[in-house]
Amino acid sequence: MTVLSAGRPVRVTDGLRRWLDRGEIPGIVTLVARHGEIVQIDALGWQDEDAKIPMRPDTIFRVASMSKPITAVAAMMLIEEGKLRLEDPVDRWLPELASPRVLRSPQGPLEDSFRSERTIKVMDLLTHRSGLIYLLDGTPLGSALGRSFKSLLGEDTPDEWMRNSAHCRWPTSRGRVGTTDTTWRCWEC
Repeated sequence: MTVLSAGRPVRVTDGLRRWLDRGEIPGIVTLVARHGEIVQIDALGWQDEDAKIPMRPDTIFRVASMSKPITAVAAMMLIEEGKLRLEDPVDRWLPELASPRVLRSPQGPLEDSFRSERTIKVMDLLTHRSGLIYLLDGTPLGSALGRSFKSLLGEDTPDEWMRNSAHCRWPTSRGRVGTTDTTWRCWEC
């Protein structure tokens, strides 16, 4: 069993203080728990620096894009329980992704693509190497993805959105940027 060493919480706090001292963040709250017990809690810096309101352990934060870490934790829990493996192909849950196509050039026409050398795996989604991207520029791929996202914001169900998105061609076989939304869709299945 791994035990949290007594010196580590102090090093974490010192590291966070350096961020504050450099002005990279106005304030931060951290909590470290081990086996259901709080090992350390820090409230450093300011909630509102101008009003001199200090950060507190119960400070409420506006948080964006939290689906990514929550999805990753859910996946890791399933892996820990043996219900999922990092090497599992995602087409098991999302048959639309069974034969991914790759664009020869991200700016090129959607027809100029080839079949990927391998399937997309759970590890690819979790490490953002799937090739699935958010790209809403004027390229053919960006336009196709834009139509797909508009359908998701409209009346489409997540299943319909996945079917629509799967017909897009992705920029690389290894991927540069990925979407955790697709990972979430696997676990929902």
